[in-house]
Amino acid sequence: MSYRYLLHRILALAVAVCFFPRFACAKQQDDIIRVLLTRFGSPAEISVNISGSYSCGDIHFQRGMTVRLAAGTSKNQILLRYEGLTVSHSGPLTLTRHQTKEENGLRLQGSLNLYTGDLTVSNRDGQLRMILSVPLEEYLLGVLPWEMSAGFPLEALKAQAVAARTYALTRRDASRDYDVYDNTNDQVYAGISDNAPIIRKAVSATEGICVLYKKQPVTCYYTASNGGLVESIESAWGKKNGPTGYIQSKTDPYDLDNDESVVRQAVVPADLTEEGFPALYQLLAEAAAKPLKRLGYSEKPEDIRLRKITGITIAESKDSKPQALTFQLNVDAVRTDDPGEDDISFIDNAPFDQAGTPAGGRSFYSLSNPIEVTLPIFPDIETALQLSINTAANEVWSLKTGRDSFILEARRFGHGVGMSQRGAQRMAAAFGWNYKQILLFYYHDVTLERVSMNTVTPLPADAFTFDATPGPKPTATPRPTLMPVTLKANSSERLVQVDGVAEDSSLNLRAKPDTASEILARLYYGQKLAVLDESGDWLHVRTDVLEGYVMEKFVSPVIQPD
Repeated sequence: MSYRYLLHRILALAVAVCFFPRFACAKQQDDIIRVLLTRFGSPAEISVNISGSYSCGDIHFQRGMTVRLAAGTSKNQILLRYEGLTVSHSGPLTLTRHQTKEENGLRLQGSLNLYTGDLTVSNRDGQLRMILSVPLEEYLLGVLPWEMSAGFPLEALKAQAVAARTYALTRRDASRDYDVYDNTNDQVYAGISDNAPIIRKAVSATEGICVLYKKQPVTCYYTASNGGLVESIESAWGKKNGPTGYIQSKTDPYDLDNDESVVRQAVVPADLTEEGFPALYQLLAEAAAKPLKRLGYSEKPEDIRLRKITGITIAESKDSKPQALTFQLNVDAVRTDDPGEDDISFIDNAPFDQAGTPAGGRSFYSLSNPIEVTLPIFPDIETALQLSINTAANEVWSLKTGRDSFILEARRFGHGVGMSQRGAQRMAAAFGWNYKQILLFYYHDVTLERVSMNTVTPLPADAFTFDATPGPKPTATPRPTLMPVTLKANSSERLVQVDGVAEDSSLNLRAKPDTASEILARLYYGQKLAVLDESGDWLHVRTDVLEGYVMEKFVSPVIQPD
């Protein structure tokens, strides 16, 4: 960071008046958020298009030119390359922004999105570490479209803006060189795109407004979908330093009522002799062995035949989260001693096992009363029924009983803590709620206040002029057409879509379930895929054109209409 820029900040802070509505402060803070950029990886070199007025020490850049920054071979060395010249710089290097009435930011690695503010680059063991210092309201312009779709109602977007603003303020930490990551460790930040005016409207309409609890801004956690149940901070992560009472566990009918909330469903037939869910059958048979042994029956898998599920109940923990399923089962089994009981009957016909194979002449007895077994949902039942949505075991489960089946549903996409984005969408679209009503539903005993901060403006306009004609503003490359996907009739295929990457980025389709495997194609945001199989963290997928493997965390289920 240049000496002149530091002096400018110090002087600005010296004349600032300390005024934070409704909560005390030792001194007024500036509005700069320092963002650690990770979405470009840890490159040894990066290209930077100067789409504004910038300088680096005594070097002044022309709008439209592209410079390259590279990690040098010596410790902390940064190489700045532009117009055929290479300048060596020892220690962190900062591209400092100046005032201008035109577009004023940087475009990194060919991205069309604008990264506004000052960019500080350092050399960490031959890799570039990049931190963007950006005014808070500009930062939100680069967060909102990546955390909530621009297609959501304006009031939902306003609620998201307030939550994201408050979250960012509470993450500022003077003990380190950055405040927030640009990824889901904090909030996704991918620069500013000009294709969604509603984003600017949501940010400007709520400028400076934050969520306060006990007169202090609090970490406004939010989630894609809570599955109909707001998760408390303590339930999700245990006790944390700082206040937690502003987010309490409660039902959320608005998320539950939203048809776009993520849900997975399994219809389990009551008749266990039918084919389907072999993993569940095996789990139930293994669990049945212990109670059968106590009743005098063999615990060997081949001596146990499950006939029917007569009932299922969900066992919940103290915080109302589902933890286990209890099954009532009709069972046939082989005795290890003489029956001598009235509640069993010998099966006269030749016994067969689950696969229809003769059971070798063993004598099976049919238990008159169902036996009861309990299995944990996470990970046993969830895996057996393929109902996993999150990497964390925190889905909300529900049960419906049909005539000849049991319908199990898993909901929730994300940690479930705080505001549900799908709930906010439903509140605004179907019930006409404004952003204040939305926030006050999700955050308990809080107030919404406009926080006054010291605005740090860019340095004065650069007085340098250039003889050459400035370079043109980058223009968007036409986005590739997404590949068609047709589900095969009478197959177990399900649809997912790529939504775990930025709209200007892509997901690798690989030949094998391995990040070192050959890249077959690049899949773009919104691409639908038919899932053929699962393999750990990978999905075997196809389109009508080709097939390969993608990591499951970058896709979400597509809800099919009935």
